[in-house]
Order: sequence, then structure tokens, then C-alpha cells
Amino acid sequence: PRHPPPPTMPPPSAAAPATSALALAARRLRRVSPATITNADAVAAAKAGPKFDPDAEKKTIAEERKKIKDLRDDFRKQKNQHYESEKLLKEQARIRAKRKRDAYLAMKEEEKEQRRIDYEKELEQYGPPDFYEAEKESCKALIGFLKSIALTPAPATEAATAEKSTAAAPEVKSGFGRAIGKKSRR
Repeated sequence: PRHPPPPTMPPPSAAAPATSALALAARRLRRVSPATITNADAVAAAKAGPKFDPDAEKKTIAEERKKIKDLRDDFRKQKNQHYESEKLLKEQARIRAKRKRDAYLAMKEEEKEQRRIDYEKELEQYGPPDFYEAEKESCKALIGFLKSIALTPAPATEAATAEKSTAAAPEVKSGFGRAIGKKSRR
């Protein structure tokens, strides 16, 4: 699809309002024709209209531009003061937060130091630490367990116990990594 051409300025029309004093005077002269005016003074008065002085116009434009510049400068100053005060407020808030954080960290450090001191006092009650205490305890427990399951010999004679042990045990020979007894299974 084709795009429409860009808009152009409409041609100036005769109905457009004139803004300068010279344009107003020219319009008045066009409306009043010398044929309708009989009095020469009236023609002179119509021609006189407001006077256009280019130097005075330049001076008023310069004054208005100076006012605009002064207003912009005042606004910039106020805006800069606002941002400077915002910077100061942020800096003060940052300093307050840092002081608060430092106080909190100092309090935590004091609590940690107090807990360390209390722990050291508690350790002093028990004497120096034995690093092999756990191993000693496990050895004692193992010895106690082995004593509880140890076989105690019966009051019978030794010959009877030896006879029972040889008769009950099957003959075991070793060969090629597997046990060979009375009943060998392959």
C-alpha cells in the first residue's frame, strides 16, 4: 500500500488574522477606498492608523526574551536547590543507617564475646578435653559386649567336650577355593 504524502502548509488565506500593526493598517486601508470617503481628513486618519516602529519591536522582543531567560534561570536555581537538599537528605539517611548498622554489629560482637567467655568458663569446670574419649567409650562398650556373649565351659569333662566337637563338625578340606565336606555339591 502506498503511504499518503506528508501534509503541507495550507496557502495563506485572506481570512487569516493579521498579528502585526503593519498588517492591521494595511487591512484598514484596503477596506476604506478613497471613493467612499469625501473628507480628506478622514482619508488621512485612515492612512495614519497605528505606527510600526521596528526598533521598538526589537526592543520589546529582547525584553520578553530576557524575562523568559530570567524565569528559566530562576527555575534552574530552584530545581538545583531541590536536588541539593535531596542529596543532603539521602546522605543523612545513609549516615543514620550506617550508624544503626554499626551499633547493631557492635552489639552482636559483644554478645558473641560474652557467649565465648561463658563457654570457656563452662569448659574450665570439666578440665582439659580428652580427644580420644569417644574411642575409649566405644572400646569399653565392645569389651562389655564380648564379655556378655563369651561361652563359659560347662562343668563336664574335657574329653566329652572334645568328642562332641569332633563328631559334630564335618570334615572340611580345602581345594580350589571352595569347601569340600561330606556332602559336596557341585
